[in-house]
Amino acid sequence: MPPAHFMRDDLAGVALATVLFSLLFIPPGFTIAWAFDLLNFRASSPAWRIVIALAVSVAMVPGIEFLLWTYLTIAAVWIFHGAAALICAFLMVRGGKPVLPKWTVIAAVLWLAAVWASGIDLQFGNRLFPSVLAYDYNLRSAVIDGIARLGVPARNPLYFPGHFEPLRYHYFWFIPCSLVERAGGSMVAARHALIGSTVWCGWALMAVAVLGLRYLHPAGDRNLERRAKWAILMLGIAGLDVIPNLIFAAIFSTTGAGLVFASSEWWNNQVTGMPTAALWVAHHVASLIACFVGFILLYRSRGKVPAAICAGLCFASAAGLSIYVTLTFAIFLIPCGAVMLWKKLWPERLVWPIAGATALAGALPYLLVLRGAGGSADGPLVTFTVRSMSFLDIILPGYGLTWNQVAWANLAALPLNYFLETGLGFVLAGIWLRRAWRRRKNLGEIEIIALGLFLSALFVATFLRSSVIINNDLAWRGAMIGQLILVIWSAGPLTAWWRMRRRRRAGLVTGLVVLGLASSVYELIIVRTYLPLMEARRVPVAEWFSKTAETGRRTFDARSVYEQLRKELPQDALVQGNPTHWNDLYFGLYGQRQTAAFDRLCGSVLGGDPASCSGMQAGLAPLFLNDGDIDHACREWNIGTLIAKDDDPVFQNHSAWPWTKAPTVVTEHVRAVRCGTD
Repeated sequence: MPPAHFMRDDLAGVALATVLFSLLFIPPGFTIAWAFDLLNFRASSPAWRIVIALAVSVAMVPGIEFLLWTYLTIAAVWIFHGAAALICAFLMVRGGKPVLPKWTVIAAVLWLAAVWASGIDLQFGNRLFPSVLAYDYNLRSAVIDGIARLGVPARNPLYFPGHFEPLRYHYFWFIPCSLVERAGGSMVAARHALIGSTVWCGWALMAVAVLGLRYLHPAGDRNLERRAKWAILMLGIAGLDVIPNLIFAAIFSTTGAGLVFASSEWWNNQVTGMPTAALWVAHHVASLIACFVGFILLYRSRGKVPAAICAGLCFASAAGLSIYVTLTFAIFLIPCGAVMLWKKLWPERLVWPIAGATALAGALPYLLVLRGAGGSADGPLVTFTVRSMSFLDIILPGYGLTWNQVAWANLAALPLNYFLETGLGFVLAGIWLRRAWRRRKNLGEIEIIALGLFLSALFVATFLRSSVIINNDLAWRGAMIGQLILVIWSAGPLTAWWRMRRRRRAGLVTGLVVLGLASSVYELIIVRTYLPLMEARRVPVAEWFSKTAETGRRTFDARSVYEQLRKELPQDALVQGNPTHWNDLYFGLYGQRQTAAFDRLCGSVLGGDPASCSGMQAGLAPLFLNDGDIDHACREWNIGTLIAKDDDPVFQNHSAWPWTKAPTVVTEHVRAVRCGTD
């Protein structure tokens, strides 16, 4: 096998993916905004047109692609993008060259560099280290590749009990990623497309924050550029996570005991900082963008029906991007819409039911597919709770406290919990809420709307949880709505702080700004360096990745095997690793093919009837334990290639599998063998 240069390949693939996304996330929004003159688009400067086009594209394109691909074909999707690109190019030539402020270019380049550096594999000779983002990126890469191969409605790439099963996931963000994977050919893998999409998601988040300053704040255009600088800075400020993380790291470094968390957010029940959220869960952030763009279009529609229809498409897209963010936004939007229907004049009343009907019509096909997808879940979608503080949940039960007593303790600790998780945001929220209370009889409509959004998000983040999976994604992702509102309304106070930063009272804000930026930087560093540090035995072994510290060579071999299989196997081939592992990151990151059974639940948590899983496990698991009939199992489950790693018992027994039977792919730590009838 020729020497591999995986880091070089990643840089080339991610760079190409990032460029290709410019064709998906600028022209459609530009064309739609011009056609319907959204937000006074035609009279806007070329730079403002780019801002509006980016935000509108990210908000609407995933939903439009889903509908076109579902009810027509992928050819209709390509025609849509091709036509939008031609119209956009013509309009941009006529409209003049956009001139963006220097600070926006610097912010965009910094974000691009952070994402690229965090996402690609780090290679040292024949040792390869993914970033900690692999913890989530593996499943999403598999979903992207599944959509690229099989289309939409999406199928579960992790479960194949003899037939394809529907995917139970919010996967709209991965539709444009799959298009980029297809357009990029052999250079762009699913993981590269995901990393490239994260770059654009961060840029779109900056754009929607600036739009919020203009359309969801009474200051409007006044000092807009100055306030926009501080809003972008506020997006980069996390909480005080750096403090507990450095304490844990210091304890481990000096004693060799304890934990070092592979992400700065893992120490507690998180309120995710915006940079971390965009880096880890771009699809949830894209839903946040879609909700805000939809609301801005609706609120500023001035009774225009096309704007209402576009707003409805944004909300429909948001539902397929993240159920959790959309549900949180709906908790505010439904009563807000009722008030608007009661108070507004008829033209403005009309647009609200039109937007609602459009959103329902656009989201219903996806929701019906989701409802019929089946799959296994840990619990109900929504339950009541009290936001917990992790160390209280760990310590207090040891003293005999019941769940209810621990809940009361968590309720009492909420101010401390939120202060540690949000830092500067906690202080600015307190200042804003106190001023709003003093002016409660004179609040304008836009201030009431902002407070309603913030308090709705705070309620969800504090008192609701989703039990579909172990993580409380409803609270974690719903909180982002309040965080973005706080970014919009904190730009003014931050501007004032900068003018008086040398005064004594400004010292607290200065310290929180520094610590918040340090938390974001720490996150970027730790997700990039944790696995190399683990192999150097400077941090504990991350058992979700490996049972041993020596992972660099095994990862290199695993990627080498999967890259070779990617070249040799047809796209409809099934590959199968050991299904008894909790999470086969190597398959998700590098496999780019269907698998029969991904884990102990056969991947059925992402859709499909789990009833077949026990039979599949009974037939497949023994193959990796020096037992079982390899040919029968491969024929039974349509498997074309089996893959064993050095932690599988069968790996050491060369007589169990036909290792020498051609064609095989053999490395020191990972091997693949063909099986079945083809």
